[in-house]
Amino acid sequence: MAGQGQRSFQSVFVSLGVVLHKTSLITFANTLSTPNNSFVIGAIFIVAFTLITLLGNRVYFAFQTIAFAFMIVAFLITVGVFATNSPVSFSNLIDKTFGAGTYNYMIDEFFKTRRVYPTTVFHRLFERNSFVGRN
Repeated sequence: MAGQGQRSFQSVFVSLGVVLHKTSLITFANTLSTPNNSFVIGAIFIVAFTLITLLGNRVYFAFQTIAFAFMIVAFLITVGVFATNSPVSFSNLIDKTFGAGTYNYMIDEFFKTRRVYPTTVFHRLFERNSFVGRN
């Protein structure tokens, strides 16, 4: 069964590969999403965060404060983009920025490379959202 980290890494690199027209990034996404590679990536994160914790509370809380600030900015940008765009204007904006057909190509590549995950209510709601699908 795939973990959330597997899906996140895969989505990021598939999106980057499509936008940058690099098939190597799409292939890399598939490589990262294997269970063994996901385990290694998870282990690296655990070691890194353990080291940050071992450096003391001041370093740990400084890191957490910076990470929190980035998260808030990313969240506000995401909310702003979705609040000010309809699904059609969102896909048109991506096509205008990165070239015609990029949005649908990105969606197609993601669905070609993704693994089968257990279906939950959240997955069903997410897949029905017209922001995630061909326009």
